[in-house]
Amino acid sequence: MKKNMIMAMDRLDIDDGIRDIIGRLWKHGYRTFYSCQGGIGHSDDSYVTFFSGTGDGWFEKRYHEYGFFLDGRNKCCSHNEIIGENYCPKCGAGLNGHVRYSKP
Repeated sequence: MKKNMIMAMDRLDIDDGIRDIIGRLWKHGYRTFYSCQGGIGHSDDSYVTFFSGTGDGWFEKRYHEYGFFLDGRNKCCSHNEIIGENYCPKCGAGLNGHVRYSKP
């Protein structure tokens, strides 16, 4: 990774366990938002979240190669109930212009 990318990740406090995938997403033009490596002291699952419509389609074609799956919207994801959230607190689906992929 380039020095300026490492410095940006340090400033943003990007978890060590997802730095590689976040760096790849950035290189492909994705605007990431609140991602986590998971594990002890974190949420149970690792996940990456990015703004819908960003990126060049690279991750959508390869997410399974990295062990991720798309957190799709469910009945619990009422847009009116969860205004301002980037993902549904019940099922983890991306909301309000965000896409979220998880890795158990």
